[in-house]
Amino acid sequence: MKKKQIVILGGGYAGVMTAINLQKKIKNKEADIILVNYEDYQYLTTKLHEPPAGTLQEDKIKIMINEIIDTNKVIFKKATVIGIDKENKKVLLGNEKLDYDYLVVAFGAVPETFETPGVKEHAYFIYNFDSIHQLRNQIKTMFQTYSKEANDDLLSFIVVGGGFTGVEFLSELAYNAPALCNKYGVPLEKIKINCVEASSSILREFEGEMINYSLYVLEQYGIKIRCNKKVIRCENDGVILDNSEKIYGNTIIWTVGIKGTHISSQAGFNVINGRVKINEFLQVPDEENIFFIGDSSIYTDERGNEEPPTAQIAIQQGEHCARNIVALIRGKALKPFKYIYRGTLMSLGRKKATGVVYGIKVKGRIASLLKKVTEWRYYLKLGSIKLFLKKMFI
Repeated sequence: MKKKQIVILGGGYAGVMTAINLQKKIKNKEADIILVNYEDYQYLTTKLHEPPAGTLQEDKIKIMINEIIDTNKVIFKKATVIGIDKENKKVLLGNEKLDYDYLVVAFGAVPETFETPGVKEHAYFIYNFDSIHQLRNQIKTMFQTYSKEANDDLLSFIVVGGGFTGVEFLSELAYNAPALCNKYGVPLEKIKINCVEASSSILREFEGEMINYSLYVLEQYGIKIRCNKKVIRCENDGVILDNSEKIYGNTIIWTVGIKGTHISSQAGFNVINGRVKINEFLQVPDEENIFFIGDSSIYTDERGNEEPPTAQIAIQQGEHCARNIVALIRGKALKPFKYIYRGTLMSLGRKKATGVVYGIKVKGRIASLLKKVTEWRYYLKLGSIKLFLKKMFI
């Protein structure tokens, strides 16, 4: 019997968890496993907000892919995916084509700009390693320049979007502002941090107590929050709101939302905002051999409610996707995916957090510790005690 070929596109939470679980379950004669990612590392998206604020070195959120996969069972290719030819079962890379019998698409996502003028030219993002490197350099440059020029706009930071990512970054930057000011000899009172949110409240998808505690902490940090205000244009020295008001600042951070990559639509898949709606087995409808998971996918529960894309669901989808691919190869019945929601934890600076864990509301230092525990749990899921010991104290 000819060996099957499984190709996994994307080295984030969903893609890596698929590869790691397949390498445990697949026998050598059953299939070859190929993992493709444009970089040779994975980064922890749950900690992306920390390096730009200066509280964590960028390399600390990296996990080298070859350190966590079994290279005797998984072939890793550092390459950029150009396209998918689903009619001929091929993946197009920059310099080669890969045949596949089973395809797992776990690309991740890119920022949603809603085609707002000036965003691509003047705003910074928090969604991958390159984006946080650029933002970190920008913040560092603003502090360095202010110590020479003393232009108040240099130390005015504008976060557009009061969702999860925006609030985590706001808190982290405000928490570390005193240390940055001390390092560069800048008066702390010169720091201005604004948050602009188009809806009536920040964190609108979360329950009231979580919102109220977050607002309290942000207020203690001195962050100004403007709700019911929409940014209609970004400029090199600030943003224009829908009431024609301008907020001045040389650093604009855009955290409004995400969408899927263009590759899915170009390949002929039915997409909604770049993401593919999947069935209960994580497959593309009418495409038994193609799975979409993580931020590339839209998953709805039994009631038809769409689950937001998070690291938590991506990890569970990767584990389940591996099980269903093994079932297909061995001619067994597939099992529907059931997302187990364990809670949500959001950091509010290095020593505070808020959220819900197994239905219990938590906040403050205990919530911050529990957020650390969830990160440690992921390292253990990757199967490396060495990695766990190396990373647990960052």
